[in-house]
Amino acid sequence: MSRAVHSAFGRHGPRHYLAQLKRVSLGSACIVVPAGVVQSSRQPSVVCLRTEAVVSRFRILQGSDIDRILASAGRQYLVGDLRRPQELAHIRSDEIEIGISDYAGGEYEPPHFHPILTEYELVLWGSTEYYDIDTGRSHRFGGMDFYCIEPNVPYAQVVLERTRILFVKVPAIDDKTLVEQVPPGLSAWRERLNAEYGG
Repeated sequence: MSRAVHSAFGRHGPRHYLAQLKRVSLGSACIVVPAGVVQSSRQPSVVCLRTEAVVSRFRILQGSDIDRILASAGRQYLVGDLRRPQELAHIRSDEIEIGISDYAGGEYEPPHFHPILTEYELVLWGSTEYYDIDTGRSHRFGGMDFYCIEPNVPYAQVVLERTRILFVKVPAIDDKTLVEQVPPGLSAWRERLNAEYGG
């Protein structure tokens, strides 16, 4: 056996993988197992090495491209059913939106809510604070904190420093609705943050 073939099978050799194949229930004409071994469902005793190139069905957005866009755009949608054009191609889906937001710090998101969609967010680094309009409570999140904002929860947001957030919205719709009447505690909350972070 050549070194290349032996390396492909690993230290156990081909017989190990042949034994593994016998335990697999085949639902199609052939199945690919580790090291490129394939077995025909019509001829279960026939095993061969697959040598032709396999076309990947992965759809990939490179990290370097995402970073480049975020440096200028501040927000990049990775998945969704987008109506507005963006520089980097995204993966189309009418079921979910996934994206990344980059903030310099100090950004303010006025009070709003989403009647239908649910938001899931992960702070990759930095920190941000939300103000729950209904309860008057504030919630601060930092690096690797994960949180969910359910439908019909009105909130405002202030980004406290340079921050990057991965967000997921389900379903993929734009239902952002502004809160018309400013709640009484909102101004005090913003003043506290301005004093804490120097305006």
